[in-house]
Amino acid sequence: MNDFQHTDVAATRAAPPSSRNAIVRFVRRRPLTAWLIWAFTVGQALAFIPVIGALNGVEVLTRPLVWQTFVCASSVIGLFLPAAVITRIVDGSEGLQAYWRSAFAVGVPARWYALAFLGVPVVATVLALALFGPPAPGASVASVLLTGFVLQTVLTFLPNNWWEEVGWMGFVQRRLQDRYGSAVRAALLTAPLFGLYHISLVALAGARGALTIGILILLAVPFRIVMGWAFNRTGSLFMVGLLHAVGNGMALGAGFGFGTGVIPALYPDAALAGFIHLLSFVIIGIAVLVTTRGRAGLHAQVPCPSDRAQAEPAPSPRRGDVIDRVGQIEV
Repeated sequence: MNDFQHTDVAATRAAPPSSRNAIVRFVRRRPLTAWLIWAFTVGQALAFIPVIGALNGVEVLTRPLVWQTFVCASSVIGLFLPAAVITRIVDGSEGLQAYWRSAFAVGVPARWYALAFLGVPVVATVLALALFGPPAPGASVASVLLTGFVLQTVLTFLPNNWWEEVGWMGFVQRRLQDRYGSAVRAALLTAPLFGLYHISLVALAGARGALTIGILILLAVPFRIVMGWAFNRTGSLFMVGLLHAVGNGMALGAGFGFGTGVIPALYPDAALAGFIHLLSFVIIGIAVLVTTRGRAGLHAQVPCPSDRAQAEPAPSPRRGDVIDRVGQIEV
């Protein structure tokens, strides 16, 4: 059974009025291109401020908390802000309201919260035990769960991962799904961009950093498939961001967040500890593809759970009013 009945509202979306502004016309025709231009200029400029500071000996910018502040700014200003502005330009006020409701859609079935808080942590723990063996003697599991999982998840979710997914899933991947009619194709196209956006975190690591980004891009494919499946089944970007944050709470290493995740804290000498959440998403992603026969929940959701109560019969579009998403609005 699907969590929500699907309603195709995009097919009857009225075309926005024409504009004499060349930038507005460009944004309406190529919203994803416009978003990417902003994200990889303004967003990356913010993310690289600590890197530039480190290269110039400004030590305060290299402190983890300060560095993470710029990462959060990059997510909010570089990813979410252009997505909201472009949605308003392309889809109008109604489209922006639906987008906003999806970002704050917390009323999803309890099993999704159970999946978020148990799914990745359980798989990651099993993988860690299988790959690394028991934790080092003297490791305080209770302390690690509090500071590494609970605190790390909350502090990365609220200012960072939530808005990161409102941008990546709610704008980029969702529009690619609409364009190509395939959740897997959308994930394949989103994953390299998603991986490259994290380059500032490893820019000071040289060749090792390049290898890390390559691995991230590869492992980001099943990760983006799981994110797409969660959104397609719930319509909730809040839930997608929570899944993202819980994964980070399990595996982010020191210096990459507001603290150290569970697995790196328990296995400080394990080279793969920082990738354990992505390896967990590989397993979950394969399970999603098998159980959904490659659809990853596409065509099984409404834009937002709250839309069910507000849905009304759409008026018949007048000729010329319907946006041809393959023609008039392109990538």
